[in-house]
Amino acid sequence: MAMATPYLLHHLLEAATVTDPSKEAVVDLTGGLAAARRSLTYETFYGMAAHCSVVLQAGGIERGDRVAIYLPKSAEEAAGSFAASMAGGVFVDVNSLLVGHQVAHILSDCGAKWLITSVRDWKRVREDVARVESLRCVFFVDEGVNEPQERVQTVCNVMRQSDARPQPSLAIGEDLAGILYTSGSTGKPRGVMLSHRNLLAGSRIVSNYLELGSGERILSILPFSFDYGFNQLLTTVQHSATIVLLQYRFPAEIVRTLAAERITGLAGVPLIWAGLVHHTSGLSDTELPHLRYVTNSGGAVPTAQ
Repeated sequence: MAMATPYLLHHLLEAATVTDPSKEAVVDLTGGLAAARRSLTYETFYGMAAHCSVVLQAGGIERGDRVAIYLPKSAEEAAGSFAASMAGGVFVDVNSLLVGHQVAHILSDCGAKWLITSVRDWKRVREDVARVESLRCVFFVDEGVNEPQERVQTVCNVMRQSDARPQPSLAIGEDLAGILYTSGSTGKPRGVMLSHRNLLAGSRIVSNYLELGSGERILSILPFSFDYGFNQLLTTVQHSATIVLLQYRFPAEIVRTLAAERITGLAGVPLIWAGLVHHTSGLSDTELPHLRYVTNSGGAVPTAQ
């Protein structure tokens, strides 16, 4: 399963699973700090992605097919991109804050045939998205809906744990791996096409200048539909490190998570930094002995504590 020289996106996850199967890969706090803390090992995280890719292959996915992922930040969203790669497809991560007509535009624009989502999120956008001509099947990460769907097939529980193993992908490094869409703040979202080698090179570059290692615990608050947010996921898996997923409402939640989860690295955007330096964040009153670097989405040099 492991590759000597990774050249496809999912090779990173395969290698980490072989090397450190019991290592904590993902900590999912996306239900909020008061919710139950989900901890997934690399073996479990790989199993989620592998089962989903088997379902995709059983559904008839072809090399280069677009696989849209419309989920809030979660372990399932993170696994979806690797699942698409394992199955030979192209992931299209759609920001979960977008509404029906915006999601429909992206799926139609890229010609998505497959959609990975939850029942709750599907119900929010179904009226618009079900009309997308290219869409063939909706995969639910939870229990499916019993009511008939307009023109599309549905499959439920596509990321349940199993021993399923996908057929090897026929993709090459120069093939398209993913499409990340712009926010659409100044017009309709536009897709940026990234090959497997593009993404792996970006992961190596960031890893080198941040001097990342297997002991990292990276706090992920940027969306995976944003290039730097997705890069955090790849650099984590590349080093068999741990990524902590958080959806926050107030800056103080970030600060508490930095301390509670012994975070070593944090990436953000100017709006986040503005909130963190505000006196109500509690940043000045919190000791963060593990925090080794913070970076800005523009590529700022890491700042040592």
